[in-house]
Amino acid sequence: MKIEKFDGPSDAQRIVLVGSPAVFSDTLLAIAGAVFHDFTLERVASLKTLRRTLDDPPAIREDVAMIIVFEGLIDGLCRHHPALAEQFPQACFVLGYRDLRKAQLLFTAALGDPQLARIGYLPMDLQVDRWIALCRLLLSGHLYVPSELFTEASTGRLDPPAPVHPNHAVANAGAGRAAPAEGIDALTAREVQVLRLVSQGKQNKIIAEELSLSQHTVKLHIHHVIEKLGVHNRTEAAVRYLARTEVQKEAVW
Repeated sequence: MKIEKFDGPSDAQRIVLVGSPAVFSDTLLAIAGAVFHDFTLERVASLKTLRRTLDDPPAIREDVAMIIVFEGLIDGLCRHHPALAEQFPQACFVLGYRDLRKAQLLFTAALGDPQLARIGYLPMDLQVDRWIALCRLLLSGHLYVPSELFTEASTGRLDPPAPVHPNHAVANAGAGRAAPAEGIDALTAREVQVLRLVSQGKQNKIIAEELSLSQHTVKLHIHHVIEKLGVHNRTEAAVRYLARTEVQKEAVW
C-alpha cells in the first residue's frame, strides 16, 4: 500500500510524541518519519520531560508542529495544556488514545474549557495508513473530534462501546449523525473534486485556485458535502473520503 509523502504547511519541523515505546514504537516512528519527511519525530517519556524543553530558546520551541500525548497522561495534559500551548505556539496538541472512556473525559472537560477544546483526538487502534491520514489532517490545521464522543456525550454513557474492527474505525466517522445510505456516491462530480482536495489538507483558497472557482463556491460545495454525508465537519468528511478510497484500493487488490 502506497502512502504519499507529506509536505508540511508551516515552518514548524518537529513532531513530538509523549509516551512510552510500547505506545509509540520504533516501527511506528520509522513509518511516520518516512511519510512526514519534512519533519523530525521525537519521542519523550513524559510531560515532565516535555516541560523541561521550556528552557530551550523560543526558536527551538516554535519549530514543534504537533504534540501527541498518550491517554495515560491525560491528567497532566489537562493541567498543563494552557502553559504548554503558550510555550509551543505553533504546535497542535492531540490526545492519542485507545480507551474511548479516556477520550470522553477530555471531551467532557473541554465542553466547559475553551483551551481544552483546542485539543484534537487521534485513535491509536487504527491501521497505520488511517492513522497517518488523521495525522496529515491534524498537521494541516484541522481539529478532529470522533463522532463517537458526541454520541457518548448526548447519552451520558461512559461504558465502553461494542468493539469496532480497526478497518471500520475511520469509515464510521460521522456516525453520530444519520448519514444517507448513498454516502459519497450521492455527491456530484464537482463535490467529489472539492472533497478530494480537502482530504489533502488544502485550504479553501488553494482549492478555489486549482478548480477555478470562487472561495464562496468552494464553501458551498463543502457545506453540501457535509450535509450529504451526514458528518459534523469538513475533517470528518475528508476522513470518510480517505476511508472510501482505501476500501476501493483493497477491493482492487
